[in-house]
Amino acid sequence: MKCAYCGKRFSGDEPYCSDRCRKQGHAAARLASKTRIPFWILAAGAGITALVGIVFFIAGAPDQGFLALGAAAVALGLALVAFPRGRRSGSAAGQILGGVLFALGVICVLLWR
Repeated sequence: MKCAYCGKRFSGDEPYCSDRCRKQGHAAARLASKTRIPFWILAAGAGITALVGIVFFIAGAPDQGFLALGAAAVALGLALVAFPRGRRSGSAAGQILGGVLFALGVICVLLWR
């Protein structure tokens, strides 16, 4: 069986391999439950902004589309970094992806003319 927090293999019937992982897992679940609504608001806002950017590209205004897509990447990157989700390894991967998206979005916004 794998630990629900750290992912280590262990033998046992409980979802966590140790008392430390149980405490950390419960703390991570509480944080995820508290930040669920702000995370989805930022993610939905980023999705809507990305759609607006795509519409601008289709309409022939690539400058505004580039800015909107950059802003969407910044918003989604911020959501992933500020509000981590999931287990320890998944949370770290999400935060790394969020940092990359945030940096790419900032570059897009800075390069906008």
